[in-house]
Amino acid sequence: MAVDISVQICTYNRAAHVAACLAALARQTHPADRFEVVLVDDGSDEPLAVHVDATKYPFALRLLRIPHGGLARARNAGIRAASGDVVLFIDDDTIADERLVGEHWRSHEQYPHSVVLGWVNHVDPDNASRRRRPRLADFSTSFFWTSNVSVRRQDLVAAGLFDEAFTEYGWEDVEFGERLRDLGLGRRFNRRAVVSHVKRPWRSADVPALLRQAEASGRSAVLYVARRPTRRARLATGVSPLRIAANRLLEPGECWYRRRVDRAGERPLQRLDWIAAYLWTRVAYFRAVRAALGHTAGQRA
Repeated sequence: MAVDISVQICTYNRAAHVAACLAALARQTHPADRFEVVLVDDGSDEPLAVHVDATKYPFALRLLRIPHGGLARARNAGIRAASGDVVLFIDDDTIADERLVGEHWRSHEQYPHSVVLGWVNHVDPDNASRRRRPRLADFSTSFFWTSNVSVRRQDLVAAGLFDEAFTEYGWEDVEFGERLRDLGLGRRFNRRAVVSHVKRPWRSADVPALLRQAEASGRSAVLYVARRPTRRARLATGVSPLRIAANRLLEPGECWYRRRVDRAGERPLQRLDWIAAYLWTRVAYFRAVRAALGHTAGQRA
């Protein structure tokens, strides 16, 4: 029997997160025979199939394993495997509200030619089950944000799927959203379609990974602007002469950022320590932007 919605999850080396994500999807109020879950293992070091028993869930679970190649390629594999009329994208570290699937389906029945975004309820591990009022950080100004968004599969295909040139973290969903906008799709928000995103407060030990992520995002930002050389793209990414020049003013503080972060030890970063870590990631991001722009200019020469 055909299903209404294919819920797509892409993951890499995060089996514990996936287990909690799937457990929440098993509690959906939407009939279990009317949706499926397409779980894409993006070449995890240990195959996800070792940890996931597809027979234990009330919905059909389709587990794909592909060579590691980044989110764009993994999402395309999931779209091609999906059989639902609508594809709902959520992250592997989110916990779905029991009405999530049903609310997305209801929105598409009402607005068939739309991108439907839900509410991403950011919570900390100590209060993961607590529902709170929405705040600004829970919403994205992007047209398409894969933490909690759904689109009819035919529109995803018509837009050309994700650009697989994006092999690192960041911006591939924003770029794809621009192509969906070009098709004339509307943007609808359903605040009853909720996922909770458990975010542990930053600690000193997290900062090296955050810096690597910022650098990858900077390189992806340059690729996005190359694909979409528009004012909107430059404003979103900061890939503009003024923003790049302004960021250089932060670089002399890099030693101070390091000292503040190191001094925090194992406790969560707060106040000045958190600000130092954030500014340090901005330096890493724009340094990667400048390097990528230089590389691109060298290729053109």
